[in-house]
Amino acid sequence: MAYKPVEIDDSAIPQPPAVDITAWEPPRHVYFGPKDARGRMAKEPPKSTALYPSTRYAKQGEGLKTIHVASAEDDSRLGPEWKHSPEDHGFITHPTRAQIAAMNAEPEVNKGGRPRKEAA
Repeated sequence: MAYKPVEIDDSAIPQPPAVDITAWEPPRHVYFGPKDARGRMAKEPPKSTALYPSTRYAKQGEGLKTIHVASAEDDSRLGPEWKHSPEDHGFITHPTRAQIAAMNAEPEVNKGGRPRKEAA
């Protein structure tokens, strides 16, 4: 049994209206926290950036040793070899602009397995 392609007329499907994205505004922020005894929403707690817990790094051989610090007291007990970032020990945590340019200049294969299109 041979299959025949089915012709579908989609001209009757209405097109969605064009949306003016310049008029977009973010939605109003609403806090959904616990309710008090009378059923009213509690006030939103103030936002703060906490210094702790935090992560510290120490060089160990060719790599890094990592610990998590829970308080300033724990942080003060650490020696000077414990740093805030792997970069402080000379480890590169992300490529530089020159490295990115070199990577982009190399011929690559994209995820689909096809060669990357050259810029015209």
